[in-house]
Amino acid sequence: MIGVLKVEFVKDEPVPYLANAQKRFAAGNTPNHTSTTDIATAMVRYHINSIQIEERLRAWVGCDNFRGGPSGGQHYCSAQVGRQWAPKGKFPGDVFNAIEHSFAIDQPWNERWNAEMTRKIKEVYAAGNKLIKDQGDQLNARMAAQQNAFNQSQDMHQRQHDEFLATMKRGTDMSMQQAAASAKANHQMAGDWADYSLDQQKRLDPNTGRVTKDSSAYSYTWVNDSDPRNRTQTNDVNFNPNGNGTGNWTLQLNVR
Repeated sequence: MIGVLKVEFVKDEPVPYLANAQKRFAAGNTPNHTSTTDIATAMVRYHINSIQIEERLRAWVGCDNFRGGPSGGQHYCSAQVGRQWAPKGKFPGDVFNAIEHSFAIDQPWNERWNAEMTRKIKEVYAAGNKLIKDQGDQLNARMAAQQNAFNQSQDMHQRQHDEFLATMKRGTDMSMQQAAASAKANHQMAGDWADYSLDQQKRLDPNTGRVTKDSSAYSYTWVNDSDPRNRTQTNDVNFNPNGNGTGNWTLQLNVR
Protein backbone atom coordinates (compact mmCIF):
# COMPACT_ATOMS: atom_id res chain seq x y z
CA MET A 1 0.00 0.00 0.00
CA ILE A 2 2.92 2.34 0.67
CA GLY A 3 4.03 1.76 -2.91
CA VAL A 4 0.51 2.17 -4.29
CA LEU A 5 -0.14 5.38 -2.36
CA LYS A 6 3.38 6.71 -3.08
CA VAL A 7 3.84 7.88 0.49
CA GLU A 8 6.97 8.06 2.67
CA PHE A 9 7.47 5.28 5.23
CA VAL A 10 8.27 6.65 8.68
CA LYS A 11 8.23 3.66 11.04
CA ASP A 12 6.51 0.41 11.99
CA GLU A 13 4.25 0.67 15.00
CA PRO A 14 3.41 -1.94 17.66
CA VAL A 15 0.12 -3.83 17.55
CA PRO A 16 -0.72 -4.42 21.23
CA TYR A 17 -4.04 -6.13 20.43
CA LEU A 18 -2.54 -8.65 17.97
CA ALA A 19 -1.97 -11.45 20.51
CA ASN A 20 -5.59 -11.31 21.75
CA ALA A 21 -6.91 -11.23 18.18
CA GLN A 22 -4.86 -14.32 17.29
CA LYS A 23 -6.14 -16.13 20.39
CA ARG A 24 -9.74 -15.40 19.43
CA PHE A 25 -9.15 -16.64 15.88
CA ALA A 26 -7.56 -19.84 17.19
CA ALA A 27 -10.30 -20.47 19.79
CA GLY A 28 -12.48 -22.32 17.30
CA ASN A 29 -9.69 -24.42 15.72
CA THR A 30 -10.27 -28.14 15.20
CA PRO A 31 -8.07 -30.92 13.75
CA ASN A 32 -9.76 -30.34 10.37
CA HIS A 33 -9.93 -26.55 10.42
CA THR A 34 -7.67 -23.75 11.67
CA SER A 35 -8.02 -19.98 11.55
CA THR A 36 -5.09 -17.55 11.74
CA THR A 37 -4.70 -13.79 11.59
CA ASP A 38 -1.96 -11.21 11.43
CA ILE A 39 -2.04 -7.41 11.78
CA ALA A 40 0.60 -4.74 11.12
CA THR A 41 0.55 -0.94 11.36
CA ALA A 42 2.95 1.66 10.01
CA MET A 43 3.26 5.43 10.15
CA VAL A 44 3.71 7.22 6.80
CA ARG A 45 3.71 10.88 5.74
CA TYR A 46 3.06 13.01 2.69
CA HIS A 47 1.99 16.54 1.79
CA ILE A 48 -1.31 18.02 0.68
CA ASN A 49 -0.18 21.29 -0.86
CA SER A 50 2.01 22.78 1.90
CA ILE A 51 0.45 20.77 4.76
CA GLN A 52 2.37 17.75 6.01
CA ILE A 53 0.06 14.83 6.72
CA GLU A 54 0.72 11.94 9.10
CA GLU A 55 -1.13 8.71 8.34
CA ARG A 56 -1.36 5.29 9.93
CA LEU A 57 -1.88 2.29 7.66
CA ARG A 58 -3.27 -0.88 9.21
CA ALA A 59 -3.11 -4.19 7.26
CA TRP A 60 -5.14 -7.19 8.44
CA VAL A 61 -4.95 -10.73 7.00
CA GLY A 62 -7.17 -13.65 8.01
CA CYS A 63 -6.84 -17.24 6.75
CA ASP A 64 -8.88 -20.46 7.06
CA ASN A 65 -7.29 -23.84 6.35
CA PHE A 66 -9.54 -26.88 5.79
CA ARG A 67 -7.72 -30.21 5.83
CA GLY A 68 -8.69 -33.50 4.25
CA GLY A 69 -9.62 -34.86 0.83
CA PRO A 70 -7.38 -36.19 -1.95
CA SER A 71 -5.75 -32.82 -2.65
CA GLY A 72 -4.97 -32.15 1.02
CA GLY A 73 -7.63 -29.52 1.68
CA GLN A 74 -8.59 -25.94 0.87
CA HIS A 75 -7.00 -22.67 1.97
CA TYR A 76 -8.74 -19.28 1.96
CA CYS A 77 -7.31 -15.88 2.87
CA SER A 78 -8.68 -12.34 2.89
CA ALA A 79 -7.07 -8.99 3.57
CA GLN A 80 -8.13 -5.47 4.54
CA VAL A 81 -6.27 -2.18 4.74
CA GLY A 82 -7.44 0.76 6.91
CA ARG A 83 -6.22 4.38 6.75
CA GLN A 84 -6.45 7.20 9.30
CA TRP A 85 -4.67 10.50 8.87
CA ALA A 86 -4.33 14.04 10.29
CA PRO A 87 -2.06 17.07 9.89
CA LYS A 88 1.33 16.67 11.51
CA GLY A 89 1.17 16.94 15.30
CA LYS A 90 -2.61 16.46 15.45
CA PHE A 91 -2.74 12.67 15.21
CA PRO A 92 -4.29 11.14 18.39
CA GLY A 93 -2.03 8.55 19.99
CA ASP A 94 -4.81 6.13 21.01
CA VAL A 95 -6.59 6.00 17.65
CA PHE A 96 -6.34 2.23 17.39
CA ASN A 97 -7.10 1.30 21.00
CA ALA A 98 -10.74 0.44 20.28
CA ILE A 99 -9.96 -1.70 17.24
CA GLU A 100 -9.00 -4.74 19.33
CA HIS A 101 -12.65 -5.35 20.21
CA SER A 102 -13.72 -5.39 16.57
CA PHE A 103 -11.85 -8.65 15.93
CA ALA A 104 -14.19 -10.86 17.98
CA ILE A 105 -15.58 -13.90 16.11
CA ASP A 106 -19.20 -15.02 16.42
CA GLN A 107 -18.47 -18.66 17.30
CA PRO A 108 -21.94 -20.12 16.44
CA TRP A 109 -21.87 -18.36 13.08
CA ASN A 110 -18.28 -19.47 12.53
CA GLU A 111 -19.19 -23.12 13.24
CA ARG A 112 -22.11 -22.97 10.77
CA TRP A 113 -19.88 -21.35 8.17
CA ASN A 114 -17.19 -24.02 8.68
CA ALA A 115 -19.80 -26.78 8.36
CA GLU A 116 -21.13 -25.28 5.13
CA MET A 117 -17.62 -24.94 3.73
CA THR A 118 -16.86 -28.53 4.68
CA ARG A 119 -20.05 -29.70 2.93
CA LYS A 120 -19.15 -27.75 -0.21
CA ILE A 121 -15.66 -29.19 -0.20
CA LYS A 122 -17.07 -32.72 0.14
CA GLU A 123 -19.33 -32.08 -2.86
CA VAL A 124 -16.32 -30.99 -4.90
CA TYR A 125 -14.41 -34.08 -3.87
CA ALA A 126 -17.38 -36.32 -4.72
CA ALA A 127 -17.45 -34.93 -8.27
CA GLY A 128 -13.70 -35.47 -8.55
CA ASN A 129 -14.04 -39.01 -7.27
CA LYS A 130 -16.49 -39.91 -10.03
CA LEU A 131 -14.07 -38.64 -12.67
CA ILE A 132 -11.21 -40.54 -11.05
CA LYS A 133 -13.36 -43.68 -10.98
CA ASP A 134 -14.05 -43.45 -14.71
CA GLN A 135 -10.32 -43.07 -15.40
CA GLY A 136 -9.38 -45.96 -13.12
CA ASP A 137 -6.97 -43.74 -11.19
CA GLN A 138 -5.03 -45.24 -8.32
CA LEU A 139 -5.80 -42.24 -6.18
CA ASN A 140 -9.50 -43.05 -6.42
CA ALA A 141 -8.69 -46.66 -5.46
CA ARG A 142 -7.23 -45.42 -2.16
CA MET A 143 -10.31 -43.34 -1.48
CA ALA A 144 -12.57 -46.19 -2.55
CA ALA A 145 -10.99 -48.34 0.18
CA GLN A 146 -13.26 -46.40 2.56
CA GLN A 147 -16.36 -47.16 0.50
CA ASN A 148 -17.22 -50.85 0.18
CA ALA A 149 -19.85 -50.44 -2.51
CA PHE A 150 -17.54 -48.34 -4.63
CA ASN A 151 -14.70 -50.84 -4.15
CA GLN A 152 -16.62 -53.58 -5.94
CA SER A 153 -17.44 -51.37 -8.91
CA GLN A 154 -13.91 -49.96 -9.04
CA ASP A 155 -12.30 -53.41 -9.02
CA MET A 156 -14.39 -54.44 -12.03
CA HIS A 157 -13.59 -51.26 -13.95
CA GLN A 158 -9.93 -51.51 -13.01
CA ARG A 159 -9.68 -55.09 -14.37
CA GLN A 160 -11.33 -54.03 -17.66
CA HIS A 161 -9.06 -51.02 -17.83
CA ASP A 162 -5.94 -53.11 -17.13
CA GLU A 163 -6.90 -55.71 -19.74
CA PHE A 164 -7.41 -52.98 -22.33
CA LEU A 165 -4.11 -51.31 -21.41
CA ALA A 166 -2.29 -54.66 -21.50
CA THR A 167 -3.59 -55.35 -25.02
CA MET A 168 -2.61 -51.89 -26.19
CA LYS A 169 0.75 -52.11 -24.42
CA ARG A 170 1.70 -55.38 -26.07
CA GLY A 171 1.21 -53.92 -29.53
CA THR A 172 2.89 -50.65 -28.61
CA ASP A 173 5.86 -52.40 -26.98
CA MET A 174 6.43 -54.59 -30.03
CA SER A 175 6.34 -51.59 -32.35
CA MET A 176 8.61 -49.53 -30.11
CA GLN A 177 11.07 -52.40 -29.67
CA GLN A 178 11.35 -52.86 -33.41
CA ALA A 179 11.82 -49.13 -33.97
CA ALA A 180 14.32 -48.90 -31.12
CA ALA A 181 16.33 -51.87 -32.38
CA SER A 182 16.51 -50.39 -35.87
CA ALA A 183 17.46 -46.95 -34.55
CA LYS A 184 20.04 -48.42 -32.20
CA ALA A 185 21.65 -50.43 -34.98
CA ASN A 186 21.81 -47.38 -37.26
CA HIS A 187 23.11 -45.18 -34.46
CA GLN A 188 25.72 -47.71 -33.40
CA MET A 189 26.90 -48.20 -36.97
CA ALA A 190 27.21 -44.45 -37.50
CA GLY A 191 28.98 -44.05 -34.17
CA ASP A 192 31.43 -46.84 -34.94
CA TRP A 193 32.28 -45.31 -38.31
CA ALA A 194 32.76 -41.90 -36.69
CA ASP A 195 35.05 -43.35 -34.01
CA TYR A 196 37.03 -45.24 -36.67
CA SER A 197 37.45 -42.08 -38.75
CA LEU A 198 38.54 -40.04 -35.71
CA ASP A 199 40.82 -42.77 -34.29
CA GLN A 200 38.70 -42.99 -31.15
CA GLN A 201 38.14 -46.00 -28.87
CA LYS A 202 35.25 -46.38 -26.40
CA ARG A 203 36.39 -47.31 -22.87
CA LEU A 204 34.16 -48.52 -19.99
CA ASP A 205 34.97 -47.65 -16.37
CA PRO A 206 34.03 -50.83 -14.43
CA ASN A 207 33.68 -48.83 -11.20
CA THR A 208 31.22 -46.20 -12.43
CA GLY A 209 29.79 -47.75 -15.61
CA ARG A 210 30.72 -44.58 -17.49
CA VAL A 211 31.82 -44.90 -21.14
CA THR A 212 34.41 -42.42 -22.45
CA LYS A 213 36.48 -42.13 -25.58
CA ASP A 214 40.19 -41.61 -26.14
CA SER A 215 42.84 -42.35 -28.73
CA SER A 216 42.63 -45.76 -30.38
CA ALA A 217 46.40 -45.66 -30.92
CA TYR A 218 46.74 -47.23 -27.46
CA SER A 219 45.41 -50.60 -26.39
CA TYR A 220 45.07 -49.83 -22.69
CA THR A 221 43.79 -46.85 -20.70
CA TRP A 222 44.19 -46.46 -16.92
CA VAL A 223 42.05 -43.91 -15.00
CA ASN A 224 42.88 -42.41 -11.61
CA ASP A 225 39.97 -43.07 -9.20
CA SER A 226 40.32 -39.64 -7.54
CA ASP A 227 40.14 -37.72 -10.85
CA PRO A 228 38.56 -39.33 -13.97
CA ARG A 229 40.32 -36.69 -16.07
CA ASN A 230 43.71 -38.11 -15.03
CA ARG A 231 44.23 -40.86 -17.61
CA THR A 232 47.29 -42.86 -18.72
CA GLN A 233 47.42 -44.77 -22.03
CA THR A 234 49.85 -47.51 -23.02
CA ASN A 235 50.33 -50.42 -25.39
CA ASP A 236 52.29 -52.38 -22.78
CA VAL A 237 50.11 -55.20 -21.43
CA ASN A 238 52.28 -55.42 -18.31
CA PHE A 239 52.14 -51.70 -17.46
CA ASN A 240 50.37 -50.89 -14.15
CA PRO A 241 50.54 -47.38 -12.57
CA ASN A 242 49.33 -48.62 -9.17
CA GLY A 243 51.96 -48.57 -6.43
CA ASN A 244 53.88 -45.57 -7.67
CA GLY A 245 52.36 -43.21 -5.09
CA THR A 246 49.97 -41.43 -7.44
CA GLY A 247 46.74 -42.99 -6.12
CA ASN A 248 44.51 -45.85 -7.20
CA TRP A 249 44.22 -46.61 -10.91
CA THR A 250 41.57 -48.68 -12.73
CA LEU A 251 42.03 -50.31 -16.12
CA GLN A 252 39.23 -49.37 -18.52
CA LEU A 253 37.50 -52.05 -20.60
CA ASN A 254 37.50 -51.59 -24.36
CA VAL A 255 34.03 -51.36 -25.89
CA ARG A 256 33.38 -52.13 -29.58
